[in-house]
Amino acid sequence: MASSTCRAARTGAARAAFATAWSAGEGAGASGSSCAAGARWVVARKQRHGDHSVTVELPAVPAGSRAVIVDDIASSGATIAATASVLRARGVRRIDAVVTHAIFAPGARTRIRAAGVRRVASCDTIPHPTNRISVAALIAAALPRSA
Repeated sequence: MASSTCRAARTGAARAAFATAWSAGEGAGASGSSCAAGARWVVARKQRHGDHSVTVELPAVPAGSRAVIVDDIASSGATIAATASVLRARGVRRIDAVVTHAIFAPGARTRIRAAGVRRVASCDTIPHPTNRISVAALIAAALPRSA
């Protein structure tokens, strides 16, 4: 995931000022992706209150900056939308998102856009109109060759 995310961050018009991600406590994926892309990073803490309701807490972020929200699986879009809403409220001027597995249930992309996310790029692990990152070469390189 780290190299795919970095590639996505580097291919944008300009690199994001920081990346945002969430995890069950550590944020190691965010740090690896963001550092390799040359971006500062923060980890959002989320609490899920059902399939479509999420509360997100973020540490301080610089107002006027840009953000890339990094998520592993996006289904309802609630986490990305909640994170984008917090970022917007804190003065972040441009928000994009990168998703490894874009499941996107009906209404998810609308929810994400309404929260202020400008564009979403996903890996091609699940065919979707947001696919912009090919992972086939990464997967092939990770598989051992049999004799």
